[in-house]
Amino acid sequence: MKKLGVVGTGYVGLVTGACLADFGNQVVCVDVVEEKIRLLAQGKVPFFEPGLEELVARNLSRNRLSFTTALADAVASSEVLFIAGGTPSGSEGEADLLHFDAMDGHARWNIGTLGNVKRGKDQAARKLSLRAANRVGRDGEVRGVRG
Repeated sequence: MKKLGVVGTGYVGLVTGACLADFGNQVVCVDVVEEKIRLLAQGKVPFFEPGLEELVARNLSRNRLSFTTALADAVASSEVLFIAGGTPSGSEGEADLLHFDAMDGHARWNIGTLGNVKRGKDQAARKLSLRAANRVGRDGEVRGVRG
Protein backbone atom coordinates (compact mmCIF):
# COMPACT_ATOMS: atom_id res chain seq x y z
CA MET A 1 0.00 0.00 0.00
CA LYS A 2 1.29 3.42 -0.98
CA LYS A 3 0.51 6.79 0.57
CA LEU A 4 -0.67 8.99 -2.26
CA GLY A 5 -1.86 12.57 -2.56
CA VAL A 6 -4.14 14.06 -5.21
CA VAL A 7 -4.19 17.84 -5.52
CA GLY A 8 -7.51 18.96 -7.01
CA THR A 9 -10.89 17.27 -6.56
CA GLY A 10 -12.62 17.98 -9.85
CA TYR A 11 -13.55 15.22 -12.29
CA VAL A 12 -9.96 14.12 -12.94
CA GLY A 13 -8.67 14.43 -9.38
CA LEU A 14 -11.57 12.87 -7.52
CA VAL A 15 -11.94 9.95 -9.90
CA THR A 16 -8.18 9.37 -9.77
CA GLY A 17 -8.09 9.50 -5.96
CA ALA A 18 -11.13 7.25 -5.48
CA CYS A 19 -9.81 4.65 -7.93
CA LEU A 20 -6.33 4.64 -6.40
CA ALA A 21 -7.91 4.16 -2.96
CA ASP A 22 -10.04 1.31 -4.29
CA PHE A 23 -6.84 -0.43 -5.39
CA GLY A 24 -5.82 -0.46 -1.72
CA ASN A 25 -3.72 2.69 -1.44
CA GLN A 26 -4.02 5.31 1.30
CA VAL A 27 -5.10 8.47 -0.56
CA VAL A 28 -5.55 12.04 0.63
CA CYS A 29 -7.29 14.45 -1.76
CA VAL A 30 -6.64 18.18 -1.42
CA ASP A 31 -8.60 21.16 -2.64
CA VAL A 32 -8.80 24.86 -1.80
CA VAL A 33 -12.61 24.87 -1.73
CA GLU A 34 -13.53 24.17 1.92
CA GLU A 35 -17.22 23.46 1.27
CA LYS A 36 -16.35 20.87 -1.39
CA ILE A 37 -13.93 19.14 1.00
CA ARG A 38 -16.56 19.12 3.75
CA LEU A 39 -19.11 17.49 1.43
CA LEU A 40 -16.60 14.96 0.10
CA ALA A 41 -15.60 13.98 3.64
CA GLN A 42 -19.28 13.11 4.18
CA GLY A 43 -19.30 10.99 1.02
CA LYS A 44 -21.25 13.52 -1.04
CA VAL A 45 -19.87 14.01 -4.54
CA PRO A 46 -20.66 17.51 -5.93
CA PHE A 47 -21.03 16.33 -9.55
CA PHE A 48 -22.42 13.29 -11.32
CA GLU A 49 -20.14 10.49 -12.42
CA PRO A 50 -21.72 7.01 -12.54
CA GLY A 51 -20.60 4.90 -9.56
CA LEU A 52 -18.31 7.56 -8.11
CA GLU A 53 -20.36 8.34 -5.00
CA GLU A 54 -20.40 4.63 -4.06
CA LEU A 55 -16.65 4.36 -4.74
CA VAL A 56 -15.94 7.38 -2.53
CA ALA A 57 -18.23 6.13 0.27
CA ARG A 58 -16.69 2.64 0.22
CA ASN A 59 -13.14 3.96 0.50
CA LEU A 60 -14.05 6.53 3.15
CA SER A 61 -15.55 3.73 5.26
CA ARG A 62 -12.40 1.63 4.80
CA ASN A 63 -10.22 4.61 5.84
CA ARG A 64 -8.34 4.53 2.54
CA LEU A 65 -9.61 7.91 1.31
CA SER A 66 -9.56 11.26 3.08
CA PHE A 67 -10.02 14.91 2.15
CA THR A 68 -8.31 18.08 3.33
CA THR A 69 -7.58 21.71 2.48
CA ALA A 70 -4.12 21.44 4.11
CA LEU A 71 -1.74 21.14 1.16
CA ALA A 72 1.40 21.03 3.31
CA ASP A 73 0.06 18.08 5.33
CA ALA A 74 -0.83 16.15 2.17
CA VAL A 75 2.61 16.80 0.68
CA ALA A 76 4.37 15.70 3.86
CA SER A 77 2.40 12.45 4.14
CA SER A 78 2.46 11.39 0.47
CA GLU A 79 5.01 9.26 -1.34
CA VAL A 80 3.65 10.38 -4.71
CA LEU A 81 1.50 13.38 -5.63
CA PHE A 82 -0.92 13.49 -8.51
CA ILE A 83 -1.70 17.04 -9.54
CA ALA A 84 -5.05 17.38 -11.25
CA GLY A 85 -5.27 20.89 -12.61
CA GLY A 86 -8.32 22.59 -13.97
CA THR A 87 -9.55 22.59 -17.52
CA PRO A 88 -8.37 25.37 -19.85
CA SER A 89 -9.63 28.78 -18.92
CA GLY A 90 -7.96 31.04 -21.46
CA SER A 91 -8.85 31.83 -25.06
CA GLU A 92 -5.64 30.15 -26.22
CA GLY A 93 -6.48 26.91 -24.41
CA GLU A 94 -3.95 27.37 -21.61
CA ALA A 95 -4.51 25.15 -18.60
CA ASP A 96 -5.29 26.43 -15.13
CA LEU A 97 -1.93 25.68 -13.50
CA LEU A 98 -2.88 26.91 -10.03
CA HIS A 99 -2.23 23.50 -8.47
CA PHE A 100 1.10 23.09 -10.28
CA ASP A 101 2.28 26.54 -9.19
CA ALA A 102 1.35 25.76 -5.59
CA MET A 103 3.44 22.58 -5.71
CA ASP A 104 6.63 24.19 -7.01
CA GLY A 105 9.37 23.47 -4.50
CA HIS A 106 7.24 21.15 -2.36
CA ALA A 107 6.93 17.84 -4.15
CA ARG A 108 9.45 15.03 -3.93
CA TRP A 109 7.74 13.42 -6.93
CA ASN A 110 4.73 14.59 -8.83
CA ILE A 111 2.68 13.30 -11.70
CA GLY A 112 0.54 15.76 -13.57
CA THR A 113 -2.87 14.84 -14.87
CA LEU A 114 -4.57 17.62 -16.76
CA GLY A 115 -7.97 17.58 -18.41
CA ASN A 116 -8.56 19.07 -21.86
CA VAL A 117 -5.21 20.77 -22.42
CA LYS A 118 -4.42 21.80 -26.00
CA ARG A 119 -1.26 20.36 -27.51
CA GLY A 120 1.76 22.49 -26.68
CA LYS A 121 0.04 24.36 -23.83
CA ASP A 122 1.27 22.05 -21.06
CA GLN A 123 4.90 23.18 -21.07
CA ALA A 124 4.72 24.90 -17.67
CA ALA A 125 3.43 21.71 -16.06
CA ARG A 126 6.14 19.64 -17.72
CA LYS A 127 8.87 22.02 -16.57
CA LEU A 128 7.61 21.86 -12.98
CA SER A 129 7.56 18.05 -13.08
CA LEU A 130 11.12 17.99 -14.38
CA ARG A 131 12.27 20.43 -11.70
CA ALA A 132 10.74 18.22 -9.00
CA ALA A 133 12.31 15.09 -10.51
CA ASN A 134 15.73 16.79 -10.69
CA ARG A 135 15.61 17.43 -6.94
CA VAL A 136 15.31 13.72 -6.14
CA GLY A 137 18.21 11.33 -6.54
CA ARG A 138 17.91 7.64 -7.34
CA ASP A 139 18.32 6.93 -3.64
CA GLY A 140 15.33 9.16 -2.82
CA GLU A 141 17.53 11.91 -1.38
CA VAL A 142 16.20 15.40 -2.13
CA ARG A 143 18.70 17.50 -4.07
CA GLY A 144 18.89 21.27 -4.42
CA VAL A 145 19.05 21.25 -8.22
CA ARG A 146 16.65 23.51 -10.13
CA GLY A 147 15.87 22.88 -13.80
